[in-house]
Amino acid sequence: YFPPDVSGYYVSVPQVWDQVSCMCLLEFPETARWRYDRPISLECFPSGTQGFWFQLLVLGLRTCSVSGLPSLSENEKALLWSKRHSCDENITVLHLLLSGAPHWGPEELAEIYTIVENWTLHHPEEALFLLSNSFHDQAVRTKAVQHFQQITDEDLEEFLPQLVQALKSEWELDGPLVMLLLERSLKNIRIAQQLLWLLVDSQNDAHYRSWFSKVQAALSYCCGKALRQELERQVCLVNLLTQVAESVRTADKNQRKNVLTREKRKIEGFFTNGVSCRLPLDPAVLVKGVKMDVCKFYNSNTAPLGVTFVNMDPLGRDISVICKTGDNLRQDMLVLQIVRVMDRVWLREGLDMRMVTYRCLSTGPDQGLVEVVPEAVTLGKIQQEWGLGGTLREDTLEKWFHMWNKTEEDYEGAVINFLHSCAGWCVATFILGICDRHNDNIMLKPRGHVFHIDFGKIMGNAQKFASIKRDRTPFIFTSEMLHFITGGGQNPVRFQRFVELCCEAYNSIRRRSALVLSLLQLMLGAGMPEMKDIQDLQYVQKNLRPLDSEMEATSYFTKKIKESMDSFPVKLNFLFHNLGQSSGKKPAPPVPAQSSSPNTNIQEAVIHSYSGKGKNVVSHYGPGSLILLILFSIEWKITGLELCHFLISIELSNSMLCYHLHLLTLLFLDGEPQIQLYMSHSDNKLSVLVKHLKNIRLANGSCPDAYVVTKLCPDPQNKTKRKTKVVRNNHNPTFNELIEYKDLCSLQGCVLEVTVKSRKTFVAVALVKLEPKNMDKEEWFHLGVQWPRSYSSKYFIA
Repeated sequence: YFPPDVSGYYVSVPQVWDQVSCMCLLEFPETARWRYDRPISLECFPSGTQGFWFQLLVLGLRTCSVSGLPSLSENEKALLWSKRHSCDENITVLHLLLSGAPHWGPEELAEIYTIVENWTLHHPEEALFLLSNSFHDQAVRTKAVQHFQQITDEDLEEFLPQLVQALKSEWELDGPLVMLLLERSLKNIRIAQQLLWLLVDSQNDAHYRSWFSKVQAALSYCCGKALRQELERQVCLVNLLTQVAESVRTADKNQRKNVLTREKRKIEGFFTNGVSCRLPLDPAVLVKGVKMDVCKFYNSNTAPLGVTFVNMDPLGRDISVICKTGDNLRQDMLVLQIVRVMDRVWLREGLDMRMVTYRCLSTGPDQGLVEVVPEAVTLGKIQQEWGLGGTLREDTLEKWFHMWNKTEEDYEGAVINFLHSCAGWCVATFILGICDRHNDNIMLKPRGHVFHIDFGKIMGNAQKFASIKRDRTPFIFTSEMLHFITGGGQNPVRFQRFVELCCEAYNSIRRRSALVLSLLQLMLGAGMPEMKDIQDLQYVQKNLRPLDSEMEATSYFTKKIKESMDSFPVKLNFLFHNLGQSSGKKPAPPVPAQSSSPNTNIQEAVIHSYSGKGKNVVSHYGPGSLILLILFSIEWKITGLELCHFLISIELSNSMLCYHLHLLTLLFLDGEPQIQLYMSHSDNKLSVLVKHLKNIRLANGSCPDAYVVTKLCPDPQNKTKRKTKVVRNNHNPTFNELIEYKDLCSLQGCVLEVTVKSRKTFVAVALVKLEPKNMDKEEWFHLGVQWPRSYSSKYFIA
C-alpha cells in the first residue's frame, strides 16, 4: 500500500565506494503517515428485531462460554462479529468472538488487533483456546502468552503439557511462547525438568521432531552447566531402566527371573562412585542407589519392572517406581493431570475431596515411569483375603479397615476419607468416561483414601464381551462401599452427605467446563489412542451437560449414583476378574505388619481377684411402652407414635404442650421428621428440588417405601400434583428429583403442599409458604404427622 500523495518523494543512490551505506534509500516526507480507520459496524437487523435476535445470541453465548467449544453457526458468528463493539467480556469468550471474523486479511487485522489489545483474559482456559491451532496470528498468541506470564510457577507447571503441544503452532525460537517456557525453566528446576521430558516425548511425532529437538537444544543451551549435567544423568538413568524393563518383557515367561537377576546389576552400576540423580518423576527427590533385593517384575501382559530407589535424605522414605515398556502412558498422564486440576478447582471452592493421585511420566514411545503409592492395596486383593466369595460380600471393606484402624477415632477418620475421596473419583471417572474398571485398578490406603489407576480406556470406550459392554454402570459405587460408608445402614445420613458431595463437586466442575475442555482440546494431536478428534471432546461436553441448571444437574447426577448402586453386574465382573487372577488357593487374612494407627487391643490380661457383689441396673431404650410407664406412671400401654398422633389431634395453643410434643418426638423418632428442599423462581417457572428426608417412619415404626407428592395450593382440581420416584425401605431416603411448575408469573399467596407417602398411605406433610426468604437456598422443613385442619395452621406452615 502507498500513500495517496507521492509527490516530493526522491531516491538517493549512495556512492559506489561507500561500503557502509545501503544501495538504495527511499525517503518519505514526515507529513505522510499510515492511517488505519476503524470499520463502521453495520446493522444486520432492523431496530425492531435486533433486540430479540441479540438476546437469543446472548443465550447461546452463555452456553458456549460454559463449555468453551465454538458451537455457533455461521449466521450466529456473523451476528456476533457485527456486535463486536458491544460484546460483554463476562458472557463472551475472546476465541468465540474471533472465530466470527470473516477474514484475516490486511483490511481486518487492524480491527482484530484493536479488539485483542483491549480485551481482558480472566481465566487460563481463555488463553489456552487462543493457543490452539485455530489461531496462528502472532498478535493473538502473544495475548495468550501475556496471561501465562502473570501466573505463578506452580500454576504454569500444571499447564505445561498443553503449552508444549501449543508449540506446534509456533515457528520461531524467539517466539513469545518459546521464550516464556525457557525463561521460567531458568528460574525453576521443576519446570525445566518437566519441560525436558515433555520435549523428549513429543519428538515421537516425525512431523514435528526437528522443531521440538531445536527447542530442546535451546533449553540445554540456556540452562547452566550443573542443571545440564543433572538432566543428562536423568536421561541416562531412564534409558538404563527402559533397557532392563524391555529385556524382562521380551524374555520367555519362565526366564524372566533369571533375566532380571542379570540385568538389575546394570542399574546398581549406575550409582557407583557416589553418583546421585534426581528422580525424573519428582526433582525434589534425590536418589543415591537402588535396593537390589526388592527389584521385581509384575505379572501382567507387559511385565513392568518395579524398582525401589534409596533416598539421599536419611530422613526421607525410599521411593518405589514402576518402569513400563510396551504401554502408552500419555493417556494416563493426561487423565491424572485433569484429576489434579479438578482437585485444585474443588479446593479453591472450599471442597476438600481428599484426593490421592500419583505421578506418571511418558519418556518415549510406549515407555515411561509410574510412581508407586505407599501402603496402597487393590480392592481385588482385599476381597481375595476372604476367598473367591469376597467379591459378593458386603462387609469386606468394613472388616479390612477395622483391621488397620483399631481405635474408634481412626476408624471414623477412615470412613470420612473414603466418603470424600470416593465421591471425587466418582465425579472424575464419570466426566472423563473412564472405563475398564475392575477391582485391580481401584486402590485403597489404610487411612481410607481410595483412588483409581490404569486409564487405558477413556471417553466411554468400554471393552466389550460378545457385544456386551463390560462397564455397565456410570461409575463404580457398589453396595459394598455403601455398606462401609453407612456402617451397615446404621448411619444413613452419611449416604446423604455422599450424594451432596458428589453433586457439589459435579456442579463445581461444570462451572469450569471450559477449563477441562481447553486442556483436552490442545492434546488432541498428542498421539493418544482415544483422544483424536472433536467427537471425544463432545463426549466430555455431553457428560458436563452445559444446558442444565445446577438443580437439573444435581437431579441428573443423583440418578447416576442410584444406577451405580445397582451393582450386581459390577460384582459379577469383579468375580470373573478374581477367577482369572486367582491361583486357586484361599489366602488367610493378613495381619498388618506396620499399622498406621496405634494398636490399643489388650494383648494379655491376668485376673488377680474378683468380687461377686454388684447392683441391678435397668436400661431403658427405644420407643416403647416401658419408657412411657416410667415417665408417666400409667397403667395402660401405648406406643410413642400413637401418643404423637394424639397430641397433634388436639388444639396446639399451649406452648408447654408444644414443648412436650417436641421432646417426645426427639425421644421416640431420633429427631423430628424433616424434608430438605431447594426452591427457585425465575422466568415464570417454579423449580422445586426435593433433596432428602430424615426420621421418616410408618405408624408402627417400620421403614416406609417413601415418595414425595407436591401440590400448589389452593388447587381443588389437583392439576399441579407431582410426585417423585419411590425409595424403598429407608428412614432417611435421598431423592434429588426436580419438579417444575411453569407459567407462574407470581407466587403471592401460594403455598406448596409437600406430602410424604408410602404405598399410597399418608406418612407426613408440610405446607411451605412460597416467600422470598425460602427461595434460592437449601432448607430443612419440619413435617407434621397428621393432615392440617386448614392452610392457616401455624404448626404446619414453614
